[in-house]
Amino acid sequence: AVGYHDAAAGPLDRDVLDEMSPRVPVRVQHRSGVQWTLNSAGLIRVGLPDHHDGRLRSADTSWALPQSEPELGALSAQLCRYGITAVTDATPDLDAGDITELQQQMRQ
Repeated sequence: AVGYHDAAAGPLDRDVLDEMSPRVPVRVQHRSGVQWTLNSAGLIRVGLPDHHDGRLRSADTSWALPQSEPELGALSAQLCRYGITAVTDATPDLDAGDITELQQQMRQ
């Protein structure tokens, strides 16, 4: 679900979502886009079974997986097999070095 706001529907955490859906993973995105709330099944699915309230905030990197760079040649081939011929990187914090690296990868 997307577009949740506490002021309109009340507070939301893993316990509230567990009451609604105890077995099926659920993720609700706050309307600001900076917070996801997951139920216990969802937290297990993403490897965070002990997270205290299920509220994952984008500013809190303690829950994030380490960043890894995909091998772009293999990724490109896989996307082409699905009929996908173009993608857009919407990463907000790319620097000039990142752009140069992407350009070099495209030339290979």
